[in-house]
Amino acid sequence: MSAGHQRLDDIIPILQMPFDDREEIVYLELGSQVDFLVANGVSAVGFGFGSDILRLSESEVREALRAVTGYAAGRVRVMATVGGGSIRALVVQGVEAARAGADILMMRPPGGCDEQQIEAACSELSAATGLPIVFQDAPELTLVEVSADLLESLVERVPGIVALKIECPDPVPKIARLSATAGQRVSVLGGSGGFAFLDELDAGVNGTVPPVAFAPALLNVQALHAAGQRDQATDAFDRLRPLIDLAVSQPASVNTTFKELLRLMGVLRLGTGVRRPDRRPAPELLAGLESAASAAGLLVGAA
Repeated sequence: MSAGHQRLDDIIPILQMPFDDREEIVYLELGSQVDFLVANGVSAVGFGFGSDILRLSESEVREALRAVTGYAAGRVRVMATVGGGSIRALVVQGVEAARAGADILMMRPPGGCDEQQIEAACSELSAATGLPIVFQDAPELTLVEVSADLLESLVERVPGIVALKIECPDPVPKIARLSATAGQRVSVLGGSGGFAFLDELDAGVNGTVPPVAFAPALLNVQALHAAGQRDQATDAFDRLRPLIDLAVSQPASVNTTFKELLRLMGVLRLGTGVRRPDRRPAPELLAGLESAASAAGLLVGAA
């Protein structure tokens, strides 16, 4: 990690992309999420797959990023997500994100890259932008398998990398290894909605990258765990876990489910629409969402 970059030992929520009934982005409700997260004490927010980036045009991605950096106004750092089908496309996206005001880049390696090309992608992105990089290890989403050996090598050889986001199947053993071998130099973060966060904390993780709705509860779990109050952290996580399981039970509508949850929490009002071909959650899921959120303590003070 470069001496000029900060670590990312924190909860970094991924913003939901609010669509209205006409499938247009409700930019003001990106700002509502930023305000909510600032009030709950986060230091960075981000874009990712949970932001429906695959449903957006390139110009919409840039406009949403500009809107959020404007709303953030220095209160929190803003993490953009960059990818693409080639190293060149990845670097171009990174440069455009930097121009739009991003403070951090979360990169997903292009499909088909070998280990040497993955290192080249990281190095070229860092050199072109000068921004700190979070490397996203999410093979089920990116279709790129990255070994722990390679991640350790990237940390050693690419100073711009400040964090590794680990959301592979069965992430805890990989997190434990990387926390031991690379955790002094970079942050090791969890992902996948926070479903294994307590076990990841035991393994040495420094934070996670969850949906906005789960951020307050996970911040509490992390604080309790850091204070050595493992039993209390377990109780807090156990209250949240049924809601996580319910929210991700229908993958085709998971992002819309998170937006419905933010509506219940008073964070969103207009932006719970669907951009096709996504679907609305099934009625039985929605019927259980409010009670699960209430049991998790997420609806206290909701407008």
